[in-house]
Amino acid sequence: MEKANIIAAWIAILVGFFAGVIPGLFFHDEEWMGGYSSWPRRLMRLGHVSFFGIAFVNLAFAFTVSHLNLTGDLVKTSSVLFIVAQIAMPTICYGASVKKVLRPRAQPYYWRIGTFSRHLSRTKSLKIALISMNGIRANDKELLRLGLNLPGFVERSRAIASLPSLGLLTLGALTPAEHQQTYLEVPDINELDQLPTGYDLAAISCFSAQIEEAYQLADRLRAAGTKVVMGGNHVSSETEEALTHADCVMIGEGELFWATMLADCQRGELKETYGSMFGNFNLEDAPLPAYGLLEPAKYNRVTLQTSRGCPMRCEFCASSVLYTRRYKQKPKELVLAEIHQLKALFPRPFIEFVDDNTFVDRRYWKTLLPELAEEQVRWFAETDVSVADDPEMLEAMKLAGCKQVLIGFESPVEEGLNGLELNSNWKAKRWKKYKHAIQRI
Repeated sequence: MEKANIIAAWIAILVGFFAGVIPGLFFHDEEWMGGYSSWPRRLMRLGHVSFFGIAFVNLAFAFTVSHLNLTGDLVKTSSVLFIVAQIAMPTICYGASVKKVLRPRAQPYYWRIGTFSRHLSRTKSLKIALISMNGIRANDKELLRLGLNLPGFVERSRAIASLPSLGLLTLGALTPAEHQQTYLEVPDINELDQLPTGYDLAAISCFSAQIEEAYQLADRLRAAGTKVVMGGNHVSSETEEALTHADCVMIGEGELFWATMLADCQRGELKETYGSMFGNFNLEDAPLPAYGLLEPAKYNRVTLQTSRGCPMRCEFCASSVLYTRRYKQKPKELVLAEIHQLKALFPRPFIEFVDDNTFVDRRYWKTLLPELAEEQVRWFAETDVSVADDPEMLEAMKLAGCKQVLIGFESPVEEGLNGLELNSNWKAKRWKKYKHAIQRI
């Protein structure tokens, strides 16, 4: 039997060599298979290592048995099991890297590791404040007094100011149940009656336009003894600035390191920064946002995300293209699950799809829209003007409950659009079709 183990080991070593060389041709591409830290890439690396690791186990077994002259059914059974493992583990790992159905689904990898470390540390649970400061400055009384009151602009600014922070609700869903968390909104620090107190950790999310107010709030919370962590586009880009006001800055997509940050905070080992730009979180692993933290009566609109990124590169864009270099779509099953959760909490939810460019993947939406129509919800989306090129799509959107679309035209004159989109000057090329597109939509 030992000869079979030796043969299996050498075959595995040869196969492992080629199984590493071929994918290695693509590993330099940060976006390949979802990025270096994605599930598929991790599983592929594990499968590659297992070729060699189990091969050495088979070799060690074969030579040990022959030198010690061991015999019997136990040796035969062990020989067979080692050969089966040699075949099974690499096959399962490589299969799971390309087939989601083969992957564990109960909890993401990064969450399980964080939970395990917390159990080891035996530290107390945290009281966490999730603080949104996402009111838009177009709703600022002083700006309105100066004349920022174009038709529709003021109404839209108020709608944005009243939206809950989807980022914080998503992190809330990734927070283990051992912690106590509260969702708070501070649209204007000057109107804050009382500083939130009694919290071990405050996570603050805000836009650049409110960053100074966010820093003021962070300074006051820290002075009161609360640890402060900040996240979002602004602090991800201006990390050193933010660290003068916060104990910790989360850079990029927070889902990748939220659990680790909480575990460190419990142990009193909070680092100054977590994450990096372009971390490439896989939306297949996205949790259902913790909408249950909200008071439904306070909101006439709620947020939901179906994608991140955009294939275009507009020079002014400051949305999730700062976090990911590729466009990625959330599985429609997860989108529908979030809608079902919203319908259970809100009597007649008006949903804002907070994607950078919602209808990039037309095939995806043409399968989702009929199912969305059955949910009988009203919704809003942000898109580009090319949606007007597809009358069938527009009709399906209407039947599915679409009430508003926000399209960035940027300029009514061609000169103002030239060079605005950096990949192919796409915006300028569409200018002549603006009027027709608006009429059709």
